[in-house]
Amino acid sequence: MANGNSVMVREVPEEMSAANGESFFLEAKPYLRMHRPRLVFDCSRVVILDMAGIAVLLQCLAHAMQLNGDIKLAGVKASIRETLDLAHAGRLFEVFPNTAQAVESFDRAFIGGVDKLAENSGHYEKEPPVVLAISVV
Repeated sequence: MANGNSVMVREVPEEMSAANGESFFLEAKPYLRMHRPRLVFDCSRVVILDMAGIAVLLQCLAHAMQLNGDIKLAGVKASIRETLDLAHAGRLFEVFPNTAQAVESFDRAFIGGVDKLAENSGHYEKEPPVVLAISVV
């Protein structure tokens, strides 16, 4: 079940490079087309991230933001974080220690957004996000 409140968790492969970046993007693309896409990219397995891989992550982020969505990174190793920072891409993503905290951050943002809607329109919805996990095989 996927709705506007869903948070999708997507594993990033061990090697995020030109060799597999396009296939990663093509697999993520249907979720990036959802209304307000909210994705968490689980980077805990990533050991290689090159400029092509960073470009794919940024391409995914751009697609999500075009539809008022967001992508957050989870489980980023220090070496991968350093690579993101050297490419000046680290500041574009919110990074969390694990997927649970990243998903929870969407929940907090959702509740905060609903509170603002409630103040402005009197409409309040208490439906929590649905979490769907996607794994790379």
